[in-house]
Amino acid sequence: MMDAIATLIQRLCACGLLCGVALSLVKHSGQEGILRLCCACLMVVVLFTSLPSLQLETPDWDKQSPLQRQADEAMEQSLEYQKTQICQGAEAYLEQQTEQMGIACTVTVLGEIGEDRVFSIRQVTIRSGALLGSQKEAIEQLCRQSLGIGAEQIVWKGEDGDAQDEVGHAGISAAQPG
Repeated sequence: MMDAIATLIQRLCACGLLCGVALSLVKHSGQEGILRLCCACLMVVVLFTSLPSLQLETPDWDKQSPLQRQADEAMEQSLEYQKTQICQGAEAYLEQQTEQMGIACTVTVLGEIGEDRVFSIRQVTIRSGALLGSQKEAIEQLCRQSLGIGAEQIVWKGEDGDAQDEVGHAGISAAQPG
């Protein structure tokens, strides 16, 4: 790289010297203007023929520096930690609110951080004993108001982990034995 720059400077100096000598020979004559134009053209030709030999190194923007990689990893860890904290906070809040309603249940919140680094709740799992329809509606309303999720994102499970059947108002299972 430095050799190519030195060669370019040598060529430009040689062209300048040649043009200076030629211009001094035709001083105050009619050819001076034409010779100046020819000297300028010669300088441009020398400059542009020397440029390809410079082989300028362009930075590889796709490569990440170790510092940038560490920063990205730290950001991902931070986002994962925040996601965990938000999910645990939502779980504790829902369990507290349902306890105040007189409903004993365990809540699991699954969240995700999208490509735009925005957190959203994907699913809420409610584990409890048999619930009345009005209790389920109250929990669904609580989830809708406090978490902004719909009933389709709520999974109801019994204490044993199986999908839970809705219990009617009289405490009788709505599922028909088959």
